[in-house]
Amino acid sequence: MRRSNVKTWHAGLSHWDGLSGLNSYSIGIEMDNAGPLKKAGDKYQPWVGTLYTEDEVVLAKHKLDDESRWWHAYPEVHIQKALELAQLLVRHYDLKDVVGHEDIAPDRKRDPGPAFPLESVRVLVFGREEEEREHYEVTASTLNLRSGPDVEFPPVAEPLKRGTGVR
Repeated sequence: MRRSNVKTWHAGLSHWDGLSGLNSYSIGIEMDNAGPLKKAGDKYQPWVGTLYTEDEVVLAKHKLDDESRWWHAYPEVHIQKALELAQLLVRHYDLKDVVGHEDIAPDRKRDPGPAFPLESVRVLVFGREEEEREHYEVTASTLNLRSGPDVEFPPVAEPLKRGTGVR
């Protein structure tokens, strides 16, 4: 850990909102998480290290990827502590945004990834509504809503009919 007035190399090569070299403009928070995992029998394996069990993973699609994959889940206590730290830093330093490595270095980084509720943290930290999402309309005759990202997952609601608005 470094003092807040000491520049570190946490962000690496980075850019965001017209700025380059985010190490000069940001405070990095390091979180322990294995990131993307591969299924190995009944376990889930990161690129190196510990194997994880089914209750320690989530299947999710990263905003920068085309397909869903397994991710190491963040324990609720880590999410809560990250939220508390972000709230403190935003109040103390009058910070204007909370971003992930995936936002400032998308060609190199995928963290914190889809297992971390970054948009919800932004909402709670800044007290503002989630960003307005585009509205779409169902064009198929019906659209099934399932509990997971595959046709083998069971439906969770009645199918949406053509013309139904979604966002």
